[in-house]
Amino acid sequence: FCSEHLRLIRPPMVIKGEHLKLWFTDGVKNFEAIGFGLARNSDIGTILKKSTEFNLAYSVSFNSWQGVDSIQLKIKDIKPSA
Repeated sequence: FCSEHLRLIRPPMVIKGEHLKLWFTDGVKNFEAIGFGLARNSDIGTILKKSTEFNLAYSVSFNSWQGVDSIQLKIKDIKPSA
């Protein structure tokens, strides 16, 4: 999937030094997503720091963690919105 013109609603979080957690909005609904192994990707860090809006490529999966089941967005790539 791909969503365009997204905006961060809180700062990104690095988890265990290698995963990137994002909270963002499309202007209607708020979402959270995780990018496994993306925390060290300097291109993504630069995009999130310099771009007001970004486009997100992701997959949707079912997550069960610590007894809580949820839908999880897994980040594949981030690009600045045109």
